[in-house]
Amino acid sequence: MTLVALFAMTAGAWANIATIEFSKESVPGSWKNNFTPISPDYLPDFKPATDAEAIAWDGASKTNKTILIYGFDGEKVKYVNFNPTGGYQTRNEISSLYDFYEQVMENNCIVCYTTFAVFLNDTKTEASFDMPTYDLTVDYELVRDMGYGVGVTVNGEPTWGEGDDSPRFLVKKNGEGKYQPETPFVFELKDLFLDQNNPPVLAQSDYTLLKRQRLDEDGTTWNDLAETDDYQPGIYCIAFMATETSAYDGTVFSGEFEIYAKNITVDPVAATGLVYNGQPQALASEAECEGGEMRYSLDGETWSAQMPTVTDAGTYTLYYKVVTGDDDPDTDYKKIENIVVAKAQLAAATLVNATLIYDTFNHQPLTAEVNAVTAGEDGNVDVPAEDYTVEGNVQTDMGDYTATITAKAGSKNFTGSVNVDFSIVKEMLFVDNDNVPVTVTADPEAQTVTIDEIGKPLSGTVIHIPAEINGFKVTKIAAGALGDEVTDIYMPDTGEEPILVEAGAFPASAIIHTTLALLDDYALMSGLQPNYEATKVMTTVTPANRYWSFSCGVDVLLPEDLTANRVELINNNEVNYNNLTKEQLDMDGERVLKSNNGILMLGEAGKAYDLVAHPGRQASGSAISTDDAKDYGTNLLVPVIVPTHFEPADYYVLKNGQFCAIEDNDSKTPACKAVLKKPAGAALARVLNIVAGSGVTGLDAVIDTTADNETWYDLNGRKLDEKPTKKGLYIKNGKKVVMK
Repeated sequence: MTLVALFAMTAGAWANIATIEFSKESVPGSWKNNFTPISPDYLPDFKPATDAEAIAWDGASKTNKTILIYGFDGEKVKYVNFNPTGGYQTRNEISSLYDFYEQVMENNCIVCYTTFAVFLNDTKTEASFDMPTYDLTVDYELVRDMGYGVGVTVNGEPTWGEGDDSPRFLVKKNGEGKYQPETPFVFELKDLFLDQNNPPVLAQSDYTLLKRQRLDEDGTTWNDLAETDDYQPGIYCIAFMATETSAYDGTVFSGEFEIYAKNITVDPVAATGLVYNGQPQALASEAECEGGEMRYSLDGETWSAQMPTVTDAGTYTLYYKVVTGDDDPDTDYKKIENIVVAKAQLAAATLVNATLIYDTFNHQPLTAEVNAVTAGEDGNVDVPAEDYTVEGNVQTDMGDYTATITAKAGSKNFTGSVNVDFSIVKEMLFVDNDNVPVTVTADPEAQTVTIDEIGKPLSGTVIHIPAEINGFKVTKIAAGALGDEVTDIYMPDTGEEPILVEAGAFPASAIIHTTLALLDDYALMSGLQPNYEATKVMTTVTPANRYWSFSCGVDVLLPEDLTANRVELINNNEVNYNNLTKEQLDMDGERVLKSNNGILMLGEAGKAYDLVAHPGRQASGSAISTDDAKDYGTNLLVPVIVPTHFEPADYYVLKNGQFCAIEDNDSKTPACKAVLKKPAGAALARVLNIVAGSGVTGLDAVIDTTADNETWYDLNGRKLDEKPTKKGLYIKNGKKVVMK
């Protein structure tokens, strides 16, 4: 018979457990077709049941077989079907079957079985047929199948409920670490077959507790457990086997019931290294439990399902326990003491202004005000002003200082101290034309200043050095004054004396722009040696007229569109000029005007020309010579290397395209000009006209003169005695004229 789990009432019957002997092992083939309940073709499949099979009619055999019992009823053989469809028979049906079973067992009978499929269509058919003649003697003893009608209770609770009705029992760990029920389990077997309302309890002598079974994680497999195993949480089923002396037979199983534990499986671990950070922090890791829910508390009175968090530094105690719900009366708890949240160490401080400007005139104490103080390992926790004190932040003189910020003794969340540096520096002035900041060292008696530092231009990379700052004359620029980001430095017009530039004051990559008069001074200044040797010292000249005189105490690169000329006397009224040849200008493949030579430049009025100092011959730091080098042969022009007084009777200066005699000796001729020196014994006019010489090529021969007299030249620059009459192109008073 099938044994049913979940404590449901189990179908059963009486069974013969005595030895059954048959004279034939199969149903005789002489059975007649008209007397059998099934067709003759199926009869060979019927087989008599053995003693063991009769006893062990379990669920597997029942679902695969149809059980038939044949016996005499008068002259005919009757049969009965024992539950072939797998359904449960009612108690009345079982009783009726029992009566019939007992009746036929008093006579000769045969117990046979066949497959369920064979007998499926005939399970409810009754028929009679002639029984073949043979002898059969059956000795039998009737016993109840315990699997039918016997239910199991645990601690008085029936276990035949299902789902939410299934009983649950709480266990806890004992001192040996095993799970045991708070009250020992009491198992009882009750015979529901006899009386469902008040079923009798089977005596313990009727059965043996055979095993406990627990459902595996996959939910389908039952494991046999030793009697000594502890009751770990899970789903259980208990099996009971009838004893040999019992009036019952077989095995009965309890329904499924749950054993659960209210137990902390993983204790929380106290957090270590906690430091105040201004944010809530958990004191420990989350605990794990079974059979309930965790609750936590900071005072042992107010409990929460969430792990408590704290913000302030301090020493804390964490209480925790397991409950089955908020109304759980269990007061047992565990605790972790001395969980520390340390005070945050001061980490850094900033000032409103770490650089204070020294007040030269008032000389008042200055205060470096604290902007912010932070704490913590990452320095990301703000410290309120009421939590710290400041020392050493009030100073008077220029210099570097350190202020100390210290956490107050009564601060709840902060400790330690931190230093912050500040400086009192010179006043930063601004150059008006570029709005560039500078620092200076002033000499009040001499009314001069040295520029110590020049700040980065607010826009661009160009710096204009001032001649004066706050009315003090700039006389020196100190080493390291300018950074490398500056590309162009314009020196001011300081007259005859340049500003002293110390070595390293300007970046070597910067171009130094100066006035023409001071080009040689800055070019040969030792502090500008890198710039000079890199041909980065220059001046820009924009002549008002086509002709202008030039000289310099240093070699100069000559632009391609500018012509350099020497001057010779033609007569007492005129001089001519001739181009310096390519060979005369060539120096290592470049057009270079040699230093200390008077030159007549011929270019375009109003056009800007860049003249760059060439380091080919003069070494940086060498003295500037004022001598006339006379490198280009016959030449009436004399170099003016420094501003010089010249005798009116002997020298001419270039004015408006003509050489005019110097009228007085009161003023100096500016440096980097050239004057015409009258040849000894020559009687010259006060104004000398300039004409092109034979060495002049192309339209360079055109004379730019403002003289009122009508002077004519051909295209080769030759002066004509009178107005030409022949057709052609001529030059009249510096202008092209076509004669027709």
